[in-house]
This record gives sequence, structure tokens and C-alpha cells, in this order.
Amino acid sequence: MTRKQAISTVLGYLGRQPGLPPELCKAMLILTEMQNGIPGKLWDDGTVRAAVERFIAENGRPPKVKELDAVGYLPPHPVVARQYGMTAGKWLEENYGAPRALRARYQGLAPQQLRAMFITEYNRLGPAGCRDFDRRRQKGMPSWRYTAKMLGVDKWDALRKLCGVMPEERRKGERGFLVDGHALGIGGPGKKEG
Repeated sequence: MTRKQAISTVLGYLGRQPGLPPELCKAMLILTEMQNGIPGKLWDDGTVRAAVERFIAENGRPPKVKELDAVGYLPPHPVVARQYGMTAGKWLEENYGAPRALRARYQGLAPQQLRAMFITEYNRLGPAGCRDFDRRRQKGMPSWRYTAKMLGVDKWDALRKLCGVMPEERRKGERGFLVDGHALGIGGPGKKEG
């Protein structure tokens, strides 16, 4: 709970109490003025890094994004995002390394290897989309998001385009089929099938 939230809670409680003594009414006015002037805890680069390093000292690893919101002395993830102009997860990764599980699982894989693995798995599955790929991928195959991130893209279509597995665009009304990893279009406006 932030200081601002604490003040708001106390003011809400006191505001529902009948017949408050003048001293408490005066205190409520002061607290209201304070509430309007307190933005919550002020975070700068030094305090953010000190809090994260405290967490590392206590836990032996960097915090996860969800822990930023759950651990009282850590800055919430939106604060980190505003402070550094990137997502909290990306900032944690760039400054304190990738999460240990990812480091260990795919350690030593070069981007070219990840690309080749993705292409092979994509062609094997012929997935309907990114969720289908992740759901049906073989054990030991990184998720499409991890692969995309390591290859410097962030969207499913960008990853498919980069790896050369993006099916060709079909004309409106044309039906498409995936055969041996290649998209085939059949029929369409103005085409007669015979």
C-alpha cells in the first residue's frame, strides 16, 4: 500500500464517522491537502536499482515482473517502464540478465540454430497460428516468442517472414492449402476450375 492509498483509506473511514471532534476535522483537512500533493513513493534510477539489488541479495536472483508488484520495497512494473522507456521485463533482462531457467535451457544456441530449429518445427507442424505452434511444439523446442526475441523481432508474422516460412498472400476469395510447407491457392474471382 502506498502512502497516498493509506491516507485515502484513513480519510474514507473518518469521513463516515459522525460527530468528529474539531481536532480530527482539522487533521482531515491537512491529510486531504497532503493526499493531493503526494504522488506516492518517488522512484529515481538510484532507488530503483537499490531496491532490485536488495531483492537479488535476499533471493540470489533478479525479481520477476510479477514480483515487482508483489514485493513491497520493489518499484511497481509501470514505474520501471516509465522510468526507462521499455517494459519492466526487458529492463530487468538488459540490466540483470535473462531469467535463469531460459539461460540454462537454451544456453549456447546461436541465433542461426534457433532459426533453423524454428523452420524445421514450423514445417513439421504447419501450425494454424502462434498459439497452435506453442501448443504442439516438441519438447525442448523454444516458444515462438523466445525465438523471435533472440532473432530481434517481436511479432509472429515478422518471425515467419524472417525465417522464410510466411505463406504467400492469396487473392480475395481464393482458397489456400498448405502442402509440404508451401501455400497453394485454388480458385478465386474470375478463375474457372476445370
